[in-house]
Amino acid sequence: MWNLFNKKNKTDGEHRTLQLITDKGMPFGYVEAYKSLRTNLDLAGSMDVHTLVITSTVPEESKSNVAVNLAMTMAESGKKVALVDCDLRKPVLHRYLKAGHNVKGVSNVLSNQCTLDEALHELKE
Repeated sequence: MWNLFNKKNKTDGEHRTLQLITDKGMPFGYVEAYKSLRTNLDLAGSMDVHTLVITSTVPEESKSNVAVNLAMTMAESGKKVALVDCDLRKPVLHRYLKAGHNVKGVSNVLSNQCTLDEALHELKE
């Protein structure tokens, strides 16, 4: 069975890993689900939507996984995408995207410690 979200009993120091749609061997249905979601969002584009929030009331429901893969799918279609990790307590996107440690983020911008331009990081394939 394909374990898409690498759930396991975590001990200190262990983290969940992100399953990117670009990973080799990713099931066709998994990749197509994101492309279908992108298409549906494109069709909703006539409503002039510029922001999409992915949220949940409980931890570890793969919100970050969905956010990253949807952002990648949208970017693949030529859209400009800004992916923002608004989890101020336990942000993970910087780790998943290998952006480094102690990077400037939302809390730094909100507290005027840096500008939005200083906090943005461009990722290339």
